[in-house]
Amino acid sequence: MASVNNKISNKIIGDFGEGMALDFIREKGYQVKAANYRTMFGEIDIIARDGECLCFVEVKTRYTSDRGTPFEAITPKKMRHLTKAALCYLREFALEDEMCRFDVLGIMVDEEGLKIELLKDVFEASM
Repeated sequence: MASVNNKISNKIIGDFGEGMALDFIREKGYQVKAANYRTMFGEIDIIARDGECLCFVEVKTRYTSDRGTPFEAITPKKMRHLTKAALCYLREFALEDEMCRFDVLGIMVDEEGLKIELLKDVFEASM
């Protein structure tokens, strides 16, 4: 039962973070194209334009640093899945020639309050 409750908690935390993330990147001038874009390789949390660049934004929300910072959750395996999912999006919308990057938006909510940090161009596409 603890596993089910943990999955529900993670879903609530993730949904909360993604809602905040959408508001945050819009305030930063990004033009949101899609949210929760699903592929067979996984999901891209946010796809948005930042000027001429198409950005694939991974959102990580944490309520405790017990499992590390939000940015430490971007493992090589996660990078490969995001790359493959991004390629699916680019192919679906015939955007293969677009300038792209992978951004990570970390949200930390703890006893010190709320901290949102956006890191641009965090990693290069990897297969």
